Amino acid sequence: MWAIIVANVINKWGYFVLLSWMPVYFKTVYNVNLKQAAWFSAIPWGVMALSGYVAGASADFMIKSGLSIVRIRKIMQSIGFIGPGVSLLCLRFAQTPSVAAVIMTAALGLISCSQAGYFCNVQVTTVHVSSYHILIIPSLLRVPVLLNQ
Repeated sequence: MWAIIVANVINKWGYFVLLSWMPVYFKTVYNVNLKQAAWFSAIPWGVMALSGYVAGASADFMIKSGLSIVRIRKIMQSIGFIGPGVSLLCLRFAQTPSVAAVIMTAALGLISCSQAGYFCNVQVTTVHVSSYHILIIPSLLRVPVLLNQ
């Protein structure tokens, strides 16, 4: 249970940091006006939404091909945490706002693999634990918001 909570807090903290940081990044690093920065910042989030569906379909395909569910969730979670980290490290080498937007889009696309990782564990766990424990998760999700203020 605590592994799900910790993974959820880390994941949401990454979302909130990227959500609040992207427009400022494009403005300060590339001197993009805020209206244009809004478009650069919105596209990665749209791709992330679509990537969640692709991650789920990929996980379903792997299940049908015989891999264990635990292994698939570990694979997807590893992609969802390591992939965005590597992508954001590559952001240092971006020379133009377009390249930076592509790298951030890759980061958010990869982070959506978490939806086929630990997000599924929350649904499975709710059947086996009391509703009291499930209430802890949404409460702890507020921690990243507070830390990011």
